[in-house]
Amino acid sequence: MHRVSYNRRELCMLPIDELEALKQIAVFWGLIWNESEQDLVGGLSNYTIRIIGLNKKEFNRLNQLLKHTDVSLSTTHKNEEHLVLSSFREPDSVSYLSVESDQDVYEYRKQKGPFKSTLDWVYKGFNPIITNRDTKVYWNPNQCEEIAEWLTYLILQTCQSESANHPLSITTSTYENLLRKVLAPINPALSSYQLQPSWPEKPKFLIPPEEQKQGEPINPFKNNTNSETSKINPFKKQNKNAETKVINPFFRK
Repeated sequence: MHRVSYNRRELCMLPIDELEALKQIAVFWGLIWNESEQDLVGGLSNYTIRIIGLNKKEFNRLNQLLKHTDVSLSTTHKNEEHLVLSSFREPDSVSYLSVESDQDVYEYRKQKGPFKSTLDWVYKGFNPIITNRDTKVYWNPNQCEEIAEWLTYLILQTCQSESANHPLSITTSTYENLLRKVLAPINPALSSYQLQPSWPEKPKFLIPPEEQKQGEPINPFKNNTNSETSKINPFKKQNKNAETKVINPFFRK
């Protein structure tokens, strides 16, 4: 087993196969693996991104989802911005989410898990190609409830190292283990979004009163009027028509 830490804080112990998978997947989460220290650190500390069009709640949510990466997010103009993301609400749009970059438009329809491959799971099939520093995102708030999640995936992909190897060799079960053991303690908010397709909440069904009666467990101490059998009462007077009689040895024939 090998120790894994984040910013010198120990997270867990991993077997060698999961450790090798973590080294592949870390960059997709915006992290860098330090081999000598066996430590994960934020991998986007050199990136500055300006966000336009989000309200305060949405911006804070995005900041929370990317906090572990050390990326710099701002709503005001700064020099040497690597990316400018402008978001626009389109309540009447039939599209769930679309991205425009250098006149290229990418439309995304939300995909639900469980996903067949880890590569699809990482960003839930959301993989637009960004070719321009100024990128516009159009989203329908009636369908897309959490725009911060998709902007997170967009930023992580855009700032990703070009030398990153796609985690095609990582199974979905291994990826799920890494989500729980590594990403969850580092960023519970982002890991919760990632785990949604794998572990949906069980729906709570309301049972109608008539069905509740039919499904009630049998109570042996409850008087059951519809039962064909009845309890034997030794003190109850027996039926006169019974065929059996008590033998009296002193009775004279």
